[in-house]
Amino acid sequence: MSAAELAEAVCLHCQSVYSTSNPWREQCCSEQCQVAHRVLGTRTRNRQWASSHRQCRRSNAWLAGAPPYSSHLPGCTMAVEFDPVPKWPIELRNARGLHGALTALLDIGHVPRFPLFSLRPVARGWAVHWWHETGSKFANRRVNGALFDRPTTFKFGPAFRLRAPVVKRRGRQRVRIDTITPVVIRTGGGKAECVRPSTISMREALTGEWLQRFGLRYITTQDLARVEVLKVETEPTSIPFGGKYGTVRGWSGAVELEVNAVSRWLLELASRVGFGSRTAFGCGVIRVTELP
Repeated sequence: MSAAELAEAVCLHCQSVYSTSNPWREQCCSEQCQVAHRVLGTRTRNRQWASSHRQCRRSNAWLAGAPPYSSHLPGCTMAVEFDPVPKWPIELRNARGLHGALTALLDIGHVPRFPLFSLRPVARGWAVHWWHETGSKFANRRVNGALFDRPTTFKFGPAFRLRAPVVKRRGRQRVRIDTITPVVIRTGGGKAECVRPSTISMREALTGEWLQRFGLRYITTQDLARVEVLKVETEPTSIPFGGKYGTVRGWSGAVELEVNAVSRWLLELASRVGFGSRTAFGCGVIRVTELP
């Protein structure tokens, strides 16, 4: 179909302008917007019915359901190995070397507050989740670069997409978070370091700009997300990244929370791609366990 046969339409959900061959049938720019528009429309009708028949004037955020989403998360994940093996094992303290090497390979510049990838330690070394679509070109390839100022061949494994979490249960839920690598959270607009999890810091870490990576800007999660810290078993942690990054402070250990379905879904999301900031350096790898 030629470009002349395409028409421009406005998405009913996100209000963006997109090209379509059938503007009368296709009313949303993507499957994700179509699902969200349908679900939010149903919720609006339910809210109007409850207001008329049950005198429910305000919604209860604790009863909110998980946000509608497609089956998989954006981006792709792949393992990465090195030839020759680095003289120093790559650990969290020197992961900035791997961070710099991958940034150079991607070669698309730096985007503030929007990481191009997330690092995650795995059994045989490291895995990288590429947020930018350009990263998919490295799948099953050997790419020459430099690691710790030493010529290195990066061997990337096959790319696979991460499934989006599914949370069907609504209402209050108790979960436990265990850190695999320290969690780094900055509060107060990024000015203060958090060395002990609190209700406010946990909620802020799950909302705000972090949601833009998943196209969830339309959700007023600051109002919908409900998090209450019940028990804290953590300790302050300092990570000496060195260089211009200096020492970064965070926390390690376990924390028990009471959450609603929205926050439970967001926590499961974070367990797949990293929680908090500095995930591009390997921080924020967590495990989420449901408690009775």
